[in-house]
Amino acid sequence: RSLLTNWTCGVWPSLGGRQPAAERGYRIGTSRPFRVVPYGDLPDGHPYAEGYNERDPVVGNGSFYRSFTANLLSLVARHGLGMKPVVSAFIALFDDRCESLLTADDIPESEGIVADCGDWRRVIVSGFRPGDTVVAYVWLLGVSPFFFYTTEPPASDAPVASFASLDVRYPISVPLWRSLLRRFDLESDVIRRGRILSGE
Repeated sequence: RSLLTNWTCGVWPSLGGRQPAAERGYRIGTSRPFRVVPYGDLPDGHPYAEGYNERDPVVGNGSFYRSFTANLLSLVARHGLGMKPVVSAFIALFDDRCESLLTADDIPESEGIVADCGDWRRVIVSGFRPGDTVVAYVWLLGVSPFFFYTTEPPASDAPVASFASLDVRYPISVPLWRSLLRRFDLESDVIRRGRILSGE
């Protein structure tokens, strides 16, 4: 496992593996409070019941996260210093390729770390390997749209007119995004339909 995954898996046991006495639950930094959801409190038939792990339990803060690790990874990704959206893309609703990316359980950790929350999925593609200098992830909201975030500072001040020009502007993040999309045959469609955001 990566250093980041090892670290997050170690935080929950360090909290004592139990709920705090206060009703407001746990809080990390300025994030929303969250509470552990015991297996018996999950709604009947909830997908997170399968494979429930008491050492890395489901947590909730209005939405259910598959695990404490997923919640913590999402927190780190969302609040990374300098985190900004660079591209958004909308693919046809109920596209099987998007569904595959949303539900796949075989994305190797060498390619990305998955953090699930209900119908949302973040795939963190940079920021967890030793030596990584930026955090970058793909955020999938249901089956569409996609948002691409990074902390990478622009390497060029040239105007961004296309996804191809982003390869020059964000030489670390874009190849990693491309690699993930290529696995699900989404690269060309996202490049063709992607909307370039300011990234500033």
